[in-house]
Amino acid sequence: MSTRRIGVSTNYHPAEVPPAPTVQPFPKDGLVVSGAQPIGVIETVREGAPERLVIAKAVAEAFDKEEEIASRQFMNWRHPVNRAERRKLPIEVEALYRAPMDEAGWTAYYVEAVKRYPPGPGDDDCGLITSISGWITTGPERKSRVLVGARVTYCDRRGAAFVLPLGLIKTGGRTYWIYQGSGYGLETYIVARPTPREIEPHVFYSACFCGRD
Repeated sequence: MSTRRIGVSTNYHPAEVPPAPTVQPFPKDGLVVSGAQPIGVIETVREGAPERLVIAKAVAEAFDKEEEIASRQFMNWRHPVNRAERRKLPIEVEALYRAPMDEAGWTAYYVEAVKRYPPGPGDDDCGLITSISGWITTGPERKSRVLVGARVTYCDRRGAAFVLPLGLIKTGGRTYWIYQGSGYGLETYIVARPTPREIEPHVFYSACFCGRD
């Protein structure tokens, strides 16, 4: 089914030559807004930063719980590694983003992390991976909240989604994250506001969705 889309004309020229239109997800240069609305930065916590180890520990309990739930979503299949052994594997934080929240002393993080398993018989050298993604909010007096979900896939990550932060917009005294979600055959744009109680969804726009094979 075809739907109407709004196009924007611009005289902006990227610093690099854009790839072919068939590349998915298509890389993004930034975020466009109308008027004089300022765009804030969602900071990337770089690889090797001690903060990544702190976050890996903070999500350990939720990782174990969500991995167990995800591994039971398949019919006639059980994870070849038992839960006790899965708990022993290290959590690798692949991406971590952060920004201060509106509430004093609170910080919002978006995390993407994995556990990797060696290939088993018949896996064609493509072992299982459990991917988690979602939010961690931290505040005064060591208050925190972890809101993540998990997906079990093979090493191709088919079915998993990844986030590209585009920027922060503050309006009406509230700060909103704007980011892209992408994966095999899907591309979405999301506006959400982290609070100490929940992650408030405000906009979810599906730019592309192709059915699975």
